[in-house]
Amino acid sequence: MGRTFEFLKVADRTEKPRTSGLTTTADFGMGYSCVESVLEMWHEVIDTVKVSALQITADDKAVRRKIQLYKKWGIDVQVGGPILELARLQNKEKETLERMKDMGYDSLEISAEAMPTQHTADEEKRFADLALKYGFRIHGEVGKKFPSGDQLRRSPTELDVDVAVRQLQMYLDLGCDFSYFEGHVLRAIIGDNAEHADERGWQIVEMAKRAGVDKIVFEVPFTYLSYASKRILQHWLVMTFGPNVNVGNVQLDEIAELETVRLGMFPVFGGVGGGDHPFIASSAAHGGHAAKDWWRIEEPAPAGRR
Repeated sequence: MGRTFEFLKVADRTEKPRTSGLTTTADFGMGYSCVESVLEMWHEVIDTVKVSALQITADDKAVRRKIQLYKKWGIDVQVGGPILELARLQNKEKETLERMKDMGYDSLEISAEAMPTQHTADEEKRFADLALKYGFRIHGEVGKKFPSGDQLRRSPTELDVDVAVRQLQMYLDLGCDFSYFEGHVLRAIIGDNAEHADERGWQIVEMAKRAGVDKIVFEVPFTYLSYASKRILQHWLVMTFGPNVNVGNVQLDEIAELETVRLGMFPVFGGVGGGDHPFIASSAAHGGHAAKDWWRIEEPAPAGRR
């Protein structure tokens, strides 16, 4: 059985298995019954789940049980990045990968977002080759939560587009399906409420154009930001790249909001234009049929190009 009210036209969404319109959720420690309830309703729009490093001290049996639940619904299960960063620091990569395989994990990210410095390309290649040998799908991650040691930033609020594109391409060359773009870099550039999107959003757009928007999963932080700010940043991504932009770090209990933002049917206040139910507004303006590009806003451009 398909979606409810299937006879009503809504914005086009990709279907599984997707290469665009991906959604990665963050399981930060929800219990089995809570996860089961969410997946019953929303499994079709969730592609990958990151089992957060917050659960590194959780009961092993309970974590394994949740992993099998995700796999039952056809969702790729990824281990939280800091677990592998810790394993690499302690020279326990093989032991950790073997345990992950035994637990049922499908994928992992190759990253250094929690490290004081970033790995060299040769170090990343060695680890990527090892992970592939164990049969894992691999994803990259570019950017760090804090500006110190982050090669992606020219300044705390400025992206080095050339470096970002090179790093994204490096991860593709290593065999990664896609790379995550650290959410705290996104908010640092365009602002917590997209208040700087007009003058600085062009950096994100230029990176996506050059690297390939379908090869990037844009994270929106599930920590630090308010509920409203998360919706604003998700809305900016949709209004900039379309409803099938790849979005990550979505809390399981907020998956409905993201999906409705993708459909242009969520009221988003502040920060960026077009927040008043843009799909419905476009439908009202075009005789009940939304324009093909109902989501499009003016593309951000550098001040010198305006």
